[in-house]
Amino acid sequence: AGALEGRPHTIEPRDLIDGIVERFQNGAAERGVAIRAQTRIDHPVQIDSGLFGQVIWNLIDNAVKFTPRGGRVDAVLERVIVEGMGGSITAENRPEGGARFIAVVPTDGARRGSPDSA
Repeated sequence: AGALEGRPHTIEPRDLIDGIVERFQNGAAERGVAIRAQTRIDHPVQIDSGLFGQVIWNLIDNAVKFTPRGGRVDAVLERVIVEGMGGSITAENRPEGGARFIAVVPTDGARRGSPDSA
């Protein structure tokens, strides 16, 4: 498997998230799902906007697909945390065979982890 090589450049996170959410507005409305963007990062960042934008796109796409009619998707960009297979992942949550890992932080603040089935 080849490694992705990012090409970081300076962007305004608000512009990135607002642009992505705007592209989902019509499709979400057709599904009866409200969608809004909120950015809590108020300064430029160095990031590969293409790669990071794809991650955000995938997350929002899944959220819209699996939100029932009448529901709402809030795309809130506050910070990005990447944790490895170290102490933050307990033994019972550690996937076998080096599978990818997704950390989920629900609104109650409890931290849970689950192996990615993809």
